[in-house]
Amino acid sequence: MGVIVARGASKRIPRKVVRPLLGAPLLCWAGQAAQASKLDRVIVSTEDEEIAEVARAWGFEVPFLRPEALAGDFIGPDAVLLHALEMLGQSGGEKFDVVALIQPTAPFISPEHINACLDQLYGTDACCSFIARQVSEPPQWMFRDTGDGTVELMIAGDLAGDRQHTQLVEPALLPAGAVWVVRRTVLERERRIYVAPMRAVVVARACAVDIDEEYDFIVAEAMALHHEFAPPTRSSSAVDARGAVTLAEKNTSPTAKNEAVASTEMLTCRPAMSIREILARIDRASPNLFQVVLDDEQRVVGTVTDGDIRRAMLASMDLDDPVGGCMNGSPRVATQADLDSNDVLIDMSFFLPVVDADGRLTQILTRQRHAGSIGRVLVMAGGFGLRLGEHTKQRPKPLLEVANKPILEHVLSQIEKAGIRDVHIAVHYLADQIAEFIGARNNQAHIQLINETEPMGTAGALSRLPTDLDGPVLVINGDVLTEVDLKALTEFHFRHGYDGTVGAAPFEVDIPYGVLKHDDSGLFTGIDEKPTHQYLVAGGIYLLSPRIVGLVSPNRPVDMPEILEQARSAGFRLGIFP
Repeated sequence: MGVIVARGASKRIPRKVVRPLLGAPLLCWAGQAAQASKLDRVIVSTEDEEIAEVARAWGFEVPFLRPEALAGDFIGPDAVLLHALEMLGQSGGEKFDVVALIQPTAPFISPEHINACLDQLYGTDACCSFIARQVSEPPQWMFRDTGDGTVELMIAGDLAGDRQHTQLVEPALLPAGAVWVVRRTVLERERRIYVAPMRAVVVARACAVDIDEEYDFIVAEAMALHHEFAPPTRSSSAVDARGAVTLAEKNTSPTAKNEAVASTEMLTCRPAMSIREILARIDRASPNLFQVVLDDEQRVVGTVTDGDIRRAMLASMDLDDPVGGCMNGSPRVATQADLDSNDVLIDMSFFLPVVDADGRLTQILTRQRHAGSIGRVLVMAGGFGLRLGEHTKQRPKPLLEVANKPILEHVLSQIEKAGIRDVHIAVHYLADQIAEFIGARNNQAHIQLINETEPMGTAGALSRLPTDLDGPVLVINGDVLTEVDLKALTEFHFRHGYDGTVGAAPFEVDIPYGVLKHDDSGLFTGIDEKPTHQYLVAGGIYLLSPRIVGLVSPNRPVDMPEILEQARSAGFRLGIFP
């Protein structure tokens, strides 16, 4: 049995186990790994009703609430496990031979890690097994403060001989704060989980992140994005009579939710190609927002994702530079000959190159896509269009024609093509013309007008949307002509767990003069002759969660930059989609 210990009274990060990490509550990361492991039953032990509700909503079994007395700062995990056994014993539960403590603060453990701990107990005489990592700071080099102004080595000896060189110091292992597995009979007899003989499953540093304070959360988010770890998704599996999720994929290969790409041509590129070319290739390959970088011998030398391109733009890299400058040069790959042993890599990836013994690409596996979708659309079409002068004196800007069709027709056609069926259009200036246009149009979506009696700014109409929003709202300006892939935008939004995503476009400014460079004292240091500066500018397209929409005060004019700044200040995650 696995017990996910979810305490609500955490001090450094209040209620951290239900805090979202890339859109999924923290406890779900390790929890779903436990559900997919060899454990026969996985439960959540918590004293907090709100945590219990979140856990149940994500498909976890919460058979009881733990007493407050077992939720204090100094309550050991052994007491929590013994309480769980006692509670399940009272309800006629199974007699498990092994109990696993699952810490929800270690999000990157995998089913394979848990299974390795179980295998160590079943295959040896060990009393307990736990996940550990090798420490990079040798304990032989650590000092303690003696209290009198001096320090001394914590481990007796001196820094001489082999102890002078870290590469010669005996490696040390540190429990990763993730998983402890103990025999039930040992736990009940000794009343503790650390009982010799013990064994450890050593994992990579990237998998051993333990979230204890705010800095750890920042590191975890950065690592999840860098390694493209897939966040948990709500299970649609059946729930049995006691409320436990029964995963249909429990005993199937982890590759079942992955599929091989039929043709890799559109998903591969060369390192000499420009960032601009790669951006266009990624756009054409949607919803597969990546490229595998190959050398002339078809060997994998790197990967580049939409996130890598976005970071390159934010770093002001020249779009005509080779993509090799922003690609991931150490990508995860699976070998064709040993594919089954790479289950954890496949399960944590949105895509995975498969190579032969010489490192040449043989196929690309892609992970099942997020099921999230756009709930409804708000088209902002109430502006005066003053900058167009005479063109908008008698006609609203969204009804001006481009390629023999009103701009608004281009916008609505794109929305309908994406399969979105609920559309609101905010109108004010010459609103009767837009109403007449909508009335005469062969609408494929259900379109409702929001009539602003007074101008409400570029975001005020959000407060007039229904309050029971069931998904993110796409906000798009009624004068935007774009070929952006709305499905790719949605995939990007859900994949990264953003509360809001801003559609951005690259914008270049050419300075027709030599720009002088100087140091802080004003001394000349050089000159850039007619440089081009690159920026990301807001493209008039936003995907906003219901929580951000809720920030908009009713009946008050407000512009989108103000709402985005409020969301950022409130701690919401905002992303940029290039």
